[in-house]
Order: sequence, then C-alpha cells, then structure tokens
Amino acid sequence: MKIKRPEINPTFFYGPVVAHKFHGNISKDKGKYRIRFSLYFKSGDEYKTQKSGFDTKEEAEKAKEVIIAELASGKYIPFSYTVKEYFDYYLYHYMMEEVGIRYNTYQTYKNSLYNYLLPGLGERKKLQDIHSSDLQKVINDIPYNGSKSSCMKITKMVFAFAVQNNYIVHDPSLLAIELLKKGMPKKRKRNIPPYTIEQLGYMLLTCKEYFYDMYMPLLLSLTIGTRISETIGIKYTDVDFSSKTIYIFRQLGRDINASGNDSLVTQPLETKTPNGVRAIPIADWISDEIIMKR
Repeated sequence: MKIKRPEINPTFFYGPVVAHKFHGNISKDKGKYRIRFSLYFKSGDEYKTQKSGFDTKEEAEKAKEVIIAELASGKYIPFSYTVKEYFDYYLYHYMMEEVGIRYNTYQTYKNSLYNYLLPGLGERKKLQDIHSSDLQKVINDIPYNGSKSSCMKITKMVFAFAVQNNYIVHDPSLLAIELLKKGMPKKRKRNIPPYTIEQLGYMLLTCKEYFYDMYMPLLLSLTIGTRISETIGIKYTDVDFSSKTIYIFRQLGRDINASGNDSLVTQPLETKTPNGVRAIPIADWISDEIIMKR
C-alpha cells in the first residue's frame, strides 16, 4: 500500500528568518517582564512571539541583546519542536522529497527513527532537551549490533541536519556516538577467498540443470557485475548483439511514491546513481546464452 505520511508542522517550510521587529518597550506581564517581537521568514510568513518570565527589567534587557545578536548571526532558534515533529519532517519530507531516497533506504531510516529512537526518547520530548546521555542509553539498549550500528549512523546525520538548520544549538550525538563506538565490538575481517573459474562453472552448470529460471540472472550477475535489482531489469532490447554489449538503463524495485501491494517489486526505476547508466561488454558465449534463452 501507499506509504502513509504524517502531517508535518508547517513552520518547517518557513525557511530562515530574514527580518525582525520588536514591539514597544520591555513591559510587565503578570508581575514579570517580557519582550515582544515578530519574526519574518523567507516564505513571507510572520510569526509573533515573546520571551517572558524575567524577574527584572535588566535581565530582560540582556536577553533582548542576546536575541538581537543571534538574529544578526543567523543562530536564533525560532521554534521548539518535539522529537516526533522533527522526525516526521526529516524522513517524510527532507529524505523522501528533497533527497529522494529509495524504498529500502526509507525502511532502514524508519526502523531506526520510529522503532528505536522515538520510543526511547519519547514523542513529546523537545528536540532541544535531548542530551548525549539520552541518545547513548537508547542506542545501547538496542539488542542487535547491526541495528545499533545503523542507528548510530542515522542519528549522527539527523542531529547534524538539525544543527545546520537552526532547530537546535548543540549536537548531542557527537559525544554519544564517540562513547558508543568504544563499546562496539570490532568488526572481524571476512577472509573469504574468491571463487575459482572451476567453482563458478560448476555453479552455473548446476543452476542451468536444476534451477533454470535462475540461470540467466546468475550468469549476468557473475559475468557483468550488476546488482540484483539491475540484473532483473535488463531487457533483450538492452543487448546489442552486434557489438556484444549490454546497456544498463534501469533497475527494478519498489517506487517509494507508488500505491499498490506491499510485495510489488517489479516497477522500473532509475539506476541508483547517474553513473549507474553504463555499457558493459560481454563475451561471445554469454551473447550466445542470451540468444538461446530468448
């Protein structure tokens, strides 16, 4: 089915603050002092706000100076978002709409953000109230090293983006990730020797005799080095039999914006990167095998 997208806080689309205006002088409000001002954003939206709760007028004056300095340097944080509000925007707009991630990448991000980080941090917790110790505990509690490692990478990107876009001042993931790395087991190098020509030949022969439907995808993957998604996307029209060349134009997979059955994995998609479009020469006997298959 089509991915259900949550409603995103519209203030994420306001863009940076481009101007501001203070309203009147510092005034009293319920026995405390307050500063009232408006912010004007790149989108054209205006946001009226105030900072209050100051015990003395001097405290309010100093706070106003800080606000002016932050606005001038572009470091002012205009809105306070919850963890869920921010995750919704980051995954369902920034990653899906602007970055254009694939379906499998979406699933990886969704798993880390919504199955691990969000339950551990709490949906209503303010993004600015998250400390490195919070992230360290949540990620440490993940029972699987693979999921833990993936969550660490995504956490680092998510909070770096938050700092870059003035959603928070400091990045709590920096210290958390450094401390978590020390507790992670070192990856063991897999000492797997490459297949010999004889082993590859035996593999292909066995597949051709007993699993014929898998023979051509296996043959192409082994000989031209395409990804599985690219291999199953090759058409006969992509093969130039005169020059013995296969052209890779597409891959098959699930379109992140498509509607339909969850198991649908046969939609033509662009290659993973622009460099994925390429021409690969093939041997005469591979060309013969393709002709025989056809």
